[in-house]
Amino acid sequence: MKISPLAGKPAPPEILVDVPRLITAHFTDLPDASVATQRVAFGTSGHRGSSFQRAFNGWHILAITQIVPKIKPMSITMPNALLAPWASPP
Repeated sequence: MKISPLAGKPAPPEILVDVPRLITAHFTDLPDASVATQRVAFGTSGHRGSSFQRAFNGWHILAITQIVPKIKPMSITMPNALLAPWASPP
């Protein structure tokens, strides 16, 4: 495995995340359901996305928490039920 040239050094300012901008995007940007990359989507590793691209923010969390009680009775299985005990078969 290649070791990063940044290993053991402080991160350069140009690669740091603008935390206030990220928090603002998370709570204020509204995803557009007509844009596929902004919809809630799951794969074997769960949902991935960034508030900067409106791909994962507070609206996505609300949608996910709304669906959990509906899918729990379906007895679905997931690759890693330990990380998602609500999705394990009863």
